[in-house]
Amino acid sequence: MNAAAGRHVDIDYDVMIHEHRGQVKPALNHVSASEMRICICVRKRPLFEKETSAGEIDVVTCRNPRIIIHEPKIKVDGITKYI
Repeated sequence: MNAAAGRHVDIDYDVMIHEHRGQVKPALNHVSASEMRICICVRKRPLFEKETSAGEIDVVTCRNPRIIIHEPKIKVDGITKYI
């Protein structure tokens, strides 16, 4: 499917990230900044079409109040992929 769309991505990592996003708990209700002692703001933009066609994978999952960075890695055996 990726090849047909012209994407050059590692499908294994793409599938692992998609499955992990399905397991992440839903976002919580918004909490006002005045109710928190520390407030960190993050702005995430979607990938451009040029980036996706070049094989870039969206590795950031935003679920209030969590932000997850999925780091694609390979185990010491040199074969097994994980995030």
